[in-house]
Amino acid sequence: MAKKSIPALSGSPMGLAHYYDDPASVGPVEVRFKVAVPVPTETPEVAEGGAAICL
Repeated sequence: MAKKSIPALSGSPMGLAHYYDDPASVGPVEVRFKVAVPVPTETPEVAEGGAAICL
């Protein structure tokens, strides 16, 4: 987030993670997952490199 100048999290400091693979059975480079974290509503939309900011 810092590399893309995305503002610090807003609201709850918690996010959500959804794992498609069992992290105990799949190596850290191969594990597939998605993460969602809250950002300020004025954060511009971004979609690149497997990451996206969608409001």
